[in-house]
Amino acid sequence: MRRMRIGPSSRVQGGALACVVLLLAATTATRGQSGGGFSQTVDLVRRLAAAKVQFEEIVNPDDTHHWMRHANVLRGYNATADCFGRRLRAADRSQ
Repeated sequence: MRRMRIGPSSRVQGGALACVVLLLAATTATRGQSGGGFSQTVDLVRRLAAAKVQFEEIVNPDDTHHWMRHANVLRGYNATADCFGRRLRAADRSQ
């Protein structure tokens, strides 16, 4: 199994990625931060797409990476459950 380190200096390589990739992000920086975290998400999306790695993403505008809005927490939980449900059903059908 190939490991993929996530971070600004990471290299995303194509091939079989043995996991479900779901990116959950927010766009507003917390007080005292520059907001650079979202640019890392954008960079990761570009690298995943270039490597032809399948992924899904949810971006919550006007929230912090702590997910302060309850509606966004629920959206993230529901998106995670939906994503895993779809991927696991598809994997089950292919066997």
